[in-house]
Amino acid sequence: METQSTIEPPERDGLALLLERQQRAKLPALYGMRTTTPDGKGDLVKIGISEVVDQGSEVVVLFSVVNPQAHAVEILPPQIQLAGKLKKGFQSSGATGARASNWPSRTSGWLRRRIGPGERTDGVVVFGRPSFKQSNETLFLQIAESGAVDKPALAPIGFGVSAVRKEMSHVE
Repeated sequence: METQSTIEPPERDGLALLLERQQRAKLPALYGMRTTTPDGKGDLVKIGISEVVDQGSEVVVLFSVVNPQAHAVEILPPQIQLAGKLKKGFQSSGATGARASNWPSRTSGWLRRRIGPGERTDGVVVFGRPSFKQSNETLFLQIAESGAVDKPALAPIGFGVSAVRKEMSHVE
């Protein structure tokens, strides 16, 4: 006679645990592309970063996205952007332009990509830490609404926000 074995639930992966943690987190300071005007025009989406976990060669960013519009929007997967001001010559008196390039992310997780008016969704993105960057460059988390990819919201990714955490070294 066989005994009924108990079925163990599958072990939740690190990304799912981080996403749950972000859901419970307080809404972080939000960034957008432009400020709202009296006629109601402004940001298409706003984003905020709650936590940055530096794992050596990888960086994990926990973030929230809010829809400030009066209708539902669909947001695109997060992108990491390395941006900086271009300077001319050794003794530059000011910037002569700007440059930006997308940095590849390895993994991202979302609660949902379609969000209603005033709603929040949360996400996690993992990317390879740049081996170097210029002093005038900054890493940004970039989120865009699917109907306006040319007007993304950008939030600066600060590396010192959180301590290095060994328990998250297996996030894939």
